[in-house]
Amino acid sequence: MKRIGFLVFLFASLAFESTIASEPTLDSLLRSFRDYSGATLVFHRDALPPGRYHDVLKPLDESGKARAAAICLQEAKMYPPRYLEEVGLVGHRRHRERL
Repeated sequence: MKRIGFLVFLFASLAFESTIASEPTLDSLLRSFRDYSGATLVFHRDALPPGRYHDVLKPLDESGKARAAAICLQEAKMYPPRYLEEVGLVGHRRHRERL
């Protein structure tokens, strides 16, 4: 009985680790978004080009940024590849140079 309990625990631990390991990182999500859409995601007002924007740009922690990037990537895939770049949403030059 102890052996079966240990095997169940081992299997559950391995399944949990593989779930964690399979989640994309923020960097990979940002890269995927840029590669697919041609645009750059930014999370700080200083990375935006000069202009008028919404009054509130709430700061996100790393997991919030990853969730936001995953949503943006999913939404971008509703359009043809490089569409955002073609309509002029390519990102701020200063920000692109840092990537």
